[in-house]
Amino acid sequence: MIYTIKIKCVGGMYLQEPFERTVEVQSKTSLDALHNLIQKLTGFDNDHCYDFFIGKNSRDCRNCLIAEDGFMVTSKKPIKTLEQAFPIPKGQKLYYWFDFGDDWKFEITLKGSKEKQPGIKYPVVIEEKGPQPEQYPEFDDE
Repeated sequence: MIYTIKIKCVGGMYLQEPFERTVEVQSKTSLDALHNLIQKLTGFDNDHCYDFFIGKNSRDCRNCLIAEDGFMVTSKKPIKTLEQAFPIPKGQKLYYWFDFGDDWKFEITLKGSKEKQPGIKYPVVIEEKGPQPEQYPEFDDE
């Protein structure tokens, strides 16, 4: 099964303009693989901790899913793939949280599903809105 998901940046220390990508991914995509995909889509350096959580809004991070060290995991039900995460309970949303200091948060919404198409290599970006956010805009290479 292929999921169409929308990944929308809903906060971050340096967020200047809206950032949104709609992507087709396999339903069995792991949350770790989704982390790597979001890093690629944003152009971030992948140099900080991250987690996924389900909450009513982007500040409601009490239900963390996968923290690598197990420190923040509060979910009673282990969720490792998109297929396990969706459907999200009513009134809740799935979020990706990267760099707990700069507080980058992305809302992940399931827009639909379909059968896998032969010959297509997933993931596939099908819509882009806004430029990539700058992870370190004040950093000067000189």
